[in-house]
This record gives sequence, structure tokens and C-alpha cells, in this order.
Amino acid sequence: MGFTMGLNLLLLLAMVATNIFSLYHLSSTIQSKPPAPPPVPDHLIHQLSTIRATINHLTSLQPTKKPPSSAAAAAPSDLLVYTHIGPIASSCKDNPILLHQYMNYTPFSLCPNDSPIAENLILRGCHPLPRRRCFSRTAAAAPPSLPTDPFSPLPEKTPFLLTHYSCKTLPCFAGLKSDMGFDMKIEKSRFLTYKSDLDLPISQLLEIAKSAKSIIRVALDIGGGTGTFAAQMKLQNVTVVTTTMNLGAPYNEAVAIRGLLPLHAPLQQRLPVFDGVLDLVRCGHAVNRWIPVTSMEFLFFDVDRVLRGGGYFLIDHFFSKKLDLEKVFTPLIGKLGYKKVKWAVANKSDSSGVKNGEDLCPSVKNILLLDSEGKRIAVKYYSDDWPTNSAKEAFEKAVFTKTQKINARTEAEISMFENNIIVYKFVQDLHFYVTGGEDENELILATVLQGFFDAVGILLRGNIDKKEALENLDLILLCIDEIADGG
Repeated sequence: MGFTMGLNLLLLLAMVATNIFSLYHLSSTIQSKPPAPPPVPDHLIHQLSTIRATINHLTSLQPTKKPPSSAAAAAPSDLLVYTHIGPIASSCKDNPILLHQYMNYTPFSLCPNDSPIAENLILRGCHPLPRRRCFSRTAAAAPPSLPTDPFSPLPEKTPFLLTHYSCKTLPCFAGLKSDMGFDMKIEKSRFLTYKSDLDLPISQLLEIAKSAKSIIRVALDIGGGTGTFAAQMKLQNVTVVTTTMNLGAPYNEAVAIRGLLPLHAPLQQRLPVFDGVLDLVRCGHAVNRWIPVTSMEFLFFDVDRVLRGGGYFLIDHFFSKKLDLEKVFTPLIGKLGYKKVKWAVANKSDSSGVKNGEDLCPSVKNILLLDSEGKRIAVKYYSDDWPTNSAKEAFEKAVFTKTQKINARTEAEISMFENNIIVYKFVQDLHFYVTGGEDENELILATVLQGFFDAVGILLRGNIDKKEALENLDLILLCIDEIADGG
């Protein structure tokens, strides 16, 4: 037994000695200094300095204007809630101020009257918009019954609020410009007659399908305005959904009041239709050469996705320069590998189209930037309609007088003046104008105006006022010169 106790004592001493040694080794390892890092090579230091200088330069180019207070800068609570339950389009992060304004509301109460903010976000690619927990603003009047004839005159009283427009009723828009789509007397004859080789009457379209032993039952009209194509096809027992935006006029409301279905969807959005279910897709005036080629290519292949085998793709009155049509757009359409049922090309009928060798190419007559008194800040004319400087100044004064009392600060407005279409938008003490001929597409002109407005905002780093504009006048003039090539 004595031997066993001695052996146990010897083992205990060995364990204690081992633990003391391990503790000493661990302590000495922690207290010892790490080896000095190797020196950084000179060429790497130079590269890091270059990168840092580049980042500082890019940061200095960003707009310096920030929300007025830290409270306003904080993310609205409902925006934080929604990000946990649904994705937000990637382009939304590029417009944080607009997104903040859109989501800055009181939950479970009346929604703000901010449809122009939503429209601007969608046009910038922030789509679909985040959902909101507030009550939509609607008129107290009950909606009229659906018309049996989609070409009956638009009613004066509707369940829609048109507070953001100069016109407060739908029939009022019919008097602004005949081809905006609000005058049902004009719309009733559209898509029915054959005026030139560019036209494809609905009767001919249906005959083409019939001769191919095909049928047209459901269709999509991209950029369909007030839905006239859908209305004409409805009379032929064909269901057509119309995508449209409210650029300068309540197009979605006009489609709905006619008993048709509008989709408030931008061109850059993936078509909200399942694969291979449509018999026909039509692209109207909204789809034209102003869309970047790569974006248009994605759009066309998205059209191919939703068309069934043997379906039809109608590109209606596409605008482009002749050279671009031959070298860019014809090969682009050819990538689809479709059989051409009808292919027609014609020169633009007015003098500017013939002069510029354009095939139905839209053009602008002038771009104006005036102050709050109607005085010129920066202008450029592309038309000979005003041959002298005094004629140009008289036109600017007359346009300012006509539009100065119209609220165009939340959304662009459209007016007719001296057989011209004028789209305009105001901010602070600056008035932005784009003028086109009476036959031009107001959607294209509104897009030019928005591009001009956004570009000036970037150049002035968010401080859009007369003082900043005059200090950066050279940049604004260069911007105007780059927006349009000869009109």
C-alpha cells in the first residue's frame, strides 16, 4: 500500500509540473512581441496613393446637397419594415431622396398627394415601388358604368383626382393636342384606314393571321397611350392589355374609364406576362430610337419570351435615322429570326426629316432655360421658324407669359402654342422648356425635357437655382449642345 501511495504522489507531482510548464509557455508566447511586418514596396504605396486620390476626386463630384435635417435623413419606418418582407428594385438605391420622400408618410392614414414622385421613381427604374400602408386618395363621386362603346366621349365627372395637371377633366385634354388620344372623334378612325405603306389596319392584321391559319385572341400594347388600339381590338373580340405612363397627361385614367385595362409599367420593366401566352405584341411610339440599343435588345427578346409560337410582333411607326435603321435597328430586329410578314420604310414627311435624311425621326425645335421673370439664361434653337434674335426673344416672352401661372413644379406640363407642342417644368427660379412641332410625340418631348432637367441637376450638384446656373453656364450650354444633334 505504501508503494501505491508513493506512485500516486509521483504522478500528482508530474501533472503539476506539466501544467506549470504549459502555463509558463503560454504566458511567454502571449507576452512575446510579434515579428515586424515586411516593408511595403514603393510601387504599392504609389498605387494606393493614386487610388485614394481617385476616390477623393469622385467623391467631390457627388451632389453636396443633403436633406435639411438629421430627422429627415433617417429612413422612414415603413421603408425599413418593407425591406424585411419584400425586395426593392436595385435602381431605387440610386434615388435615395425621391425614395425617402415617397416612403415618408404616416401609416394607416391618408396617402400623400405625391403621384408625380411615384412616376419619377418608376421612370428612373425604381420599379416595382415599395408597398405602403396608407389609404389612396380618390374622388367622392361614384364611377360611371363602363361604356358599351369604348369610343364614346370621355365623361366630365370621373372618380379620378387630376390635381397635378392644368386640365382638371379628361375632355379638357382633347383640346390641348388632337393626337394625344383624348378626342374620341379622332380616335374612332385610328387603326382602321390605310393612308400609307406604313399603316397596318386592323382588318389587314386579322386577315394576315387568318391566311396563316392562326388566330389573335390576347395581346399586349406597349406604350399604348389612351388605349385606342385595345379599344379597336375589343370590337373584334380580342383582349388587349395596355402599358402606359402618365407623362404629362392621365393616360392610365383614360384607359380605365374606357372600360380597358391599363398597366402602369415602364419600358425597362420585364413584361408582367407569363412565357408564351400572347398572340400579339405591339410597340407604339414610345418604343423608338431614343431607347439605348442594348435596352431595346433586351425589350425585344422579352417580347419574344411572352409570344407563343406563331405569334406576331408589330413595331408600329418606329422613328430613326436612315443610316441607323440600316446598320443598327434592322440587324437588331433580325436577331429574333422572325419571318417578315410586312416591312415598310418611308421618309419623314416634313422638311426637317427630308433635310436630315430621317425616317420618321422625332425632333425638337428649341430647348429653353429661363428665369422666374422670363429672361434668357441658356437657349438653343434648331429650327428656322424664328430667323432673328428678336423673334426668338419674343417667342420666349410669349411662352413664359402663357405658362407662368401653371403649376409645373411637381410634374411636367404640356401646352399648345403657335402650332407647337411645349413641354415644361419649373424648379426654384428656373423654367425648363422643350418645343416640338404639332405632329411630334409629346412623350418623346417629355423625355427630352426630363433628361435636360436631370442633367442640369447633376451639373449644379443639386443646387438648382439661377445663381448656380449662371456660375456654371458653360456646363449647361455644353449639356444642351449634347442633348440634341441638330434638333
